[in-house]
Amino acid sequence: IVSRSGELTYLGLDRKPEDSKKLEEIVARLVDEPAPEKPAISRRKLEAAPDFSLPHLAGKKIGLKDFAGKPLLVNFFNSGSADWAGKVIAKLNDDYTERGRQVIGIDLFDQPDEVQKCVKKFDVKYPVLQGDEATQTAWIGSSIAWATFFVYADGKLVKTIKDTNRNG
Repeated sequence: IVSRSGELTYLGLDRKPEDSKKLEEIVARLVDEPAPEKPAISRRKLEAAPDFSLPHLAGKKIGLKDFAGKPLLVNFFNSGSADWAGKVIAKLNDDYTERGRQVIGIDLFDQPDEVQKCVKKFDVKYPVLQGDEATQTAWIGSSIAWATFFVYADGKLVKTIKDTNRNG
């Protein structure tokens, strides 16, 4: 837990029932802590998500502007990387769509039949678009085969996850 002053309190991963009192005390202390005059952690400047206009598997062009005002999870994948994250991304979509979040899948360079196999395998209910090199470069910055981006409703990139299998 991080306090308003920037102090970090580590709780550990193996909590026991008797540790709940410790957690309650920490939270109570942090809630009562006055706000500092100057934030301990400055806000970082968030960049706008790159625009795109890509064909949906059914052929209709879909662009970033079609999702204006919605928080997004944009997942770039190919049939080889779908097994690593496909089930998780599909579950996130199922769990958060009703809360106004939107998942978008962008396939990188598979043939349509390979993409359809992934869609069927993971019971994908979100839009899956056919990516291109320009979009891959604008978002990922390289030819990495997959990445996931979290975008605020205002269109700003807040979190990027790239190629974690190679990098640990």
